[in-house]
Amino acid sequence: KEGNHAERGWKEGKRVAVKVQYPGVSDSIESDLSNLTMLVKATGLAPPGLFLENVIRVGREELKVECDYRREVENQKRFRSLISSDAGLVADRFRVPEVIEDLCTDKILVTEYVHGGTIDKVVDLDASERN
Repeated sequence: KEGNHAERGWKEGKRVAVKVQYPGVSDSIESDLSNLTMLVKATGLAPPGLFLENVIRVGREELKVECDYRREVENQKRFRSLISSDAGLVADRFRVPEVIEDLCTDKILVTEYVHGGTIDKVVDLDASERN
C-alpha cells in the first residue's frame, strides 16, 4: 500500500538490510535432529564417549534461539544501546544497526543498512587495529 511505510516512520530512500527466515525452517528442527540422531547411531559415526543426546539437546536449543527473530530484535536493540553508551567504542567507530521494528515480523528482521567488514577480515588487520 503506497504511503504505508511513511505512516510508520519509514524514511523514503533509506537503505535497509533484510533477513528472511526460509519457510518451514523452525518447524523442521525437531524432525531434522531426530533423523540426524538416528543416522549417527545407526552408522556409529559418533566418537566413543560422546553423549549424543546432550549434543542434540544443546543443538536443538541453539537452533530454536537462532529462529527466534523477536528475540534477535530485542538482543540487537540491547546491544546497540550498550555499544552506543560506551564512549570508547563509539570513538573506535563501533556501530550496531538500528532495528526498524515496524517492518519486523516473526520471520523477517529489518535493520538500517550499515556498511562494514566481516569478522573474518580481522586476521588481516595490524595489531593496533585488532586491539
